[in-house]
Amino acid sequence: MWSCAVVFVLFFAKSLAQTDFPSRCDELSDKLDSCLNNNELILKVFNETAKQLQKQCDESKEMAEKQAEKQEMEKKKLQMENDKLKVENEVMKAQMMQCEKEKEIEKAERQKCEKDKFECQLSKLTGTTSPPPVIPPNPVAAEDFSDVVQELRKCEKKVADLLTERLKYNLTNPIINGLQLMNLTSGTYYYDKQQRYSWKEAQALCKSLGLELASFETKNKLSSFWNAASSTVWGPWTSGSYYGHQPGEFHWANGQKISPSMWRLGQPDEFGFGKDSCVYVYDGALYDEPCTDKNHVICEQPFYHIG
Repeated sequence: MWSCAVVFVLFFAKSLAQTDFPSRCDELSDKLDSCLNNNELILKVFNETAKQLQKQCDESKEMAEKQAEKQEMEKKKLQMENDKLKVENEVMKAQMMQCEKEKEIEKAERQKCEKDKFECQLSKLTGTTSPPPVIPPNPVAAEDFSDVVQELRKCEKKVADLLTERLKYNLTNPIINGLQLMNLTSGTYYYDKQQRYSWKEAQALCKSLGLELASFETKNKLSSFWNAASSTVWGPWTSGSYYGHQPGEFHWANGQKISPSMWRLGQPDEFGFGKDSCVYVYDGALYDEPCTDKNHVICEQPFYHIG
C-alpha cells in the first residue's frame, strides 16, 4: 500500500510539470484506485490463506489428539491382554502341578498294586496263604520278637530259593511263550522278533513271564548288548520311559535316570506336555518315540534284593 502511495506522489510531482494538468489528475486518480483495489485483493487472498492454514493446523491438532487417544486405548487393550495371559499362565501352572500330583498318586497306587500282585504270586508259589505275623498292639521288649525275626529270615530264604529256581527254569528253557533265550555276556535276555507290541503291552508280556523289560543302566552294558545282539534284534523296547516324571526326565524301571551320553544325537525328541514317550534301542544308542507305537520286545531276568 505504501509503495503505491509513494509511486503516486512521485508521479503527481512529475505531472505538475506537464502542461495538461486536469487529464493527468484523472489518470493518477484511476491508477490510485487500481492500486488500492489490488491491495485489497492481496489482503483478501492473504486472509483466506491464513484461514486455510489455521484450519489445517486445527485439523492436524485434532488428528494428533485422536491418534494419541487411539494409542492410549490400544495400550490399555494390550495391558488387559497381558494381564489375561498372566492369569491363564497361572491357571495352567496350577493345572500342571495338579496333573503331576495325580501322576504321583497313580504311580504310588501302581507300585502298591505291583507289590500286592507279587505277594499274591509268591503265596501261590510257596503254597501257603497264611497271613503275615501280627505285631502285638502293646509294646514289648525287643528280644520278644526273636521268633518273628527268625520266621522272616526263613521266609526270605524261601523266596530267594524260589526266585533262583525260576531263574534256573528260564535258563534251561530256550523258548518261553514264543520268546527266544539269548545268553550274552551282558546278561540273560528273551527276545521276540516275530511280534510287535506297544510299550505297555511289551511290559505286561515280560511281567507275565516273571521277567522285566530290559534296562541298560550303563553305556558299557548297552554297548556289550548291542555288539552281541545287533544281528538278531531290531529296535526293541526297553524299560526306559518318563511315565510319572517330568517331560524329558527319562528313567529306567528301577528309577535310575538315563544318562544323556547314551542317546543318539538329536534324541530324545518325542516328549512334551500331554505326551507319553518310551525308549527303544537301535544301532547301539537310545531313541524315544510315542509309547503307543509298535516295536519288538526284549525282556531280561530281574535281579531281586531280599532283606
